[in-house]
Amino acid sequence: MPTGILLDPETLDMPDAGLVVGDTSKQDQALLLLSAKGDAKDYGDRGVGLIDFINADDVPGLISETRVQLVKDGWTVNSVTYVNGILQIDATR
Repeated sequence: MPTGILLDPETLDMPDAGLVVGDTSKQDQALLLLSAKGDAKDYGDRGVGLIDFINADDVPGLISETRVQLVKDGWTVNSVTYVNGILQIDATR
């Protein structure tokens, strides 16, 4: 379980209460989904670019790219599914 500084789940900004430390698994996955390739200088090949898949209505591509990017980021992926408009990720680190 990755541990680190938790961001506000609604805004992905620092919480008003100050630093909070905990399990960052879901946060790490969300940031990977929202990031596009090239967003992180040191890891230019990382990022799903979720908005591009939503705009293209490409669910199979989204599932495939999510799996690829999670593996690149060190996750063991059990499944990635898209059910009733919800992307569900079952992965561990």
